[in-house]
Amino acid sequence: MECSLEPLEEDSTSSRDQDIAAAHEILTQYGVTLDDVYAHVDDAESAIVNLWAAGDESVVDEIASRWVQFCLHGVAPSDIKRLIEGKSQVRADVRAII
Repeated sequence: MECSLEPLEEDSTSSRDQDIAAAHEILTQYGVTLDDVYAHVDDAESAIVNLWAAGDESVVDEIASRWVQFCLHGVAPSDIKRLIEGKSQVRADVRAII
């Protein structure tokens, strides 16, 4: 057994695969294959992907609960996140001026 004092690196691929498997489990009933989910994730726009960070779990939950009210109007969760971030930046700018 090999030992090391180096910090362990989080295996982001493993986390990605787990997230994709969980999404697939939910979407299987709609005929969505695992390959479909991988393709969708691989095709995701980097600008949208970069909106979200590992510490955003509570924000994701909040946005998901609100998105139900907006989805029929064509609003995506990323649109809500951009709106929140835009308002947060405006408030930070005003505080900096004051």
